[in-house]
Amino acid sequence: MRFQYFIFLVLLLTINPALAADQKPFVAKSCMLTKSLQIDDLVDRSGKIFVGKFLYAQESRVNGLDVRELHFQLIEPIKGIDSPKEEIVIKEWARMKSPFLGQIKKNKKYVFFFYEESIRGLSSLVGFEQGFAQVEQSNQLKFSKRINLKTKRKSNLALSSSLKEPLLLEVKTINDLKDLCRI
Repeated sequence: MRFQYFIFLVLLLTINPALAADQKPFVAKSCMLTKSLQIDDLVDRSGKIFVGKFLYAQESRVNGLDVRELHFQLIEPIKGIDSPKEEIVIKEWARMKSPFLGQIKKNKKYVFFFYEESIRGLSSLVGFEQGFAQVEQSNQLKFSKRINLKTKRKSNLALSSSLKEPLLLEVKTINDLKDLCRI
């Protein structure tokens, strides 16, 4: 029995050398599976929507949680940001996989969709990699291919017209997104 315990201990220490060195064991970053979203879901679930540029991320420990502070240059608030500021900071849990660690390019223009902040002041992108769209020329939006850009809501034109078939709004530009947020 003692020999089996000894073998178990040796295997444990070789598998996780941090235990042998009295260090904090490495905690792997987690990843999430998400379902494909409609543009309506993306807008409805978002507490903050804004056009901005990702500047940098800074990790720290706050109240026992690993936190990643995301710094953005705010270009245009769309939803949930009352007073325009030059720079805003959003905190997310640092142990989650994040598009801000490689997928999103610094100093490029994007539209970001963030959940409302939690009680601890943390947020994350709605639908993870679906929660942002690159802004291209003429304010055209390049969303994840998983997002259905046709909204179930009727456009303002359809509400005021006498058409038999309602016109459905398709979000392709920043102005389309602003219209969807107003409906």
